[in-house]
Amino acid sequence: MKSIKALLVAHDDETRLAVDDILSTLGHRYDTAHSLAEAKDLLAADGYAYVLTDFEIPARPGGKPRMQNTEHLLAQAGKVKRHMPPVVVIADRLPHVDDEDKFRWAADMRTRGATTFICRPFRTGGRTLDRVIQKLMARHADGVRLESIPLMSRKEPPIPPGTTNAIPLGPLPPSRKAPVKLSRESAQGGEAAPVPSSGEGRWASVPNEPIDLDSFMARFCEPRGKENRICRKRALLAAARHKAVTLPPLAGARKHGQANKYFTHDLLAAWQGFRDEGVELPPALPEYKGGTDG
Repeated sequence: MKSIKALLVAHDDETRLAVDDILSTLGHRYDTAHSLAEAKDLLAADGYAYVLTDFEIPARPGGKPRMQNTEHLLAQAGKVKRHMPPVVVIADRLPHVDDEDKFRWAADMRTRGATTFICRPFRTGGRTLDRVIQKLMARHADGVRLESIPLMSRKEPPIPPGTTNAIPLGPLPPSRKAPVKLSRESAQGGEAAPVPSSGEGRWASVPNEPIDLDSFMARFCEPRGKENRICRKRALLAAARHKAVTLPPLAGARKHGQANKYFTHDLLAAWQGFRDEGVELPPALPEYKGGTDG
């Protein structure tokens, strides 16, 4: 079996040593780049299964680390001959930075090609770097992008029963199925998905009518400003484009200038699953939450 080879882009010894221990345990080989210039030269060979990179890297050895250099690295990764390797961005928890700025940075990097994020220092339980890499390889082997995780530290709540969009961070237990990729035909409209049994009682008074994402958040989620809702909607659509989550089928064909609309019950069933996958969305109001977590 051909061994898996990674590219690590890190300028500090502490990160390199921590990653070295983990990749050695996994049996993965790797090359190290200390700057954007070195990483570009190595990526040109197009032989890496995945890339691990600091959130901020210097342009040249000894230079000042900058987020913009990491953005240039993502652009370079997208130019490799065969395919863009998955990219894991390693970030500090940044307690001094406003959460909204963290969200914007993460959303911007997702748009530029980042696959997922992990916070440093690496956890020793739960969502560890080992598990992220293993999941990355399993999902990427099937042509599916790993879920995007925001920069903010988050708890990992249980996945609500009946949520097909949620992807667990470890191997899939026998009782869960992998998310189903919608065909082009099914995404153009059709019947609403059946309401999970756990939600029938809660949603009996909610008409299962077409609704766009902005209106859904305004009506069924905890209050947020209009600008905040727009940012969250963009994050969800970006996650769907990267196949981190699967949006429900459209409630009907979208006309020019109109927003996509989905059946209300479909969004109620999927909403917590989107949040569990790390998409920064406002929580559903308690009376509309699906699953068993109340």
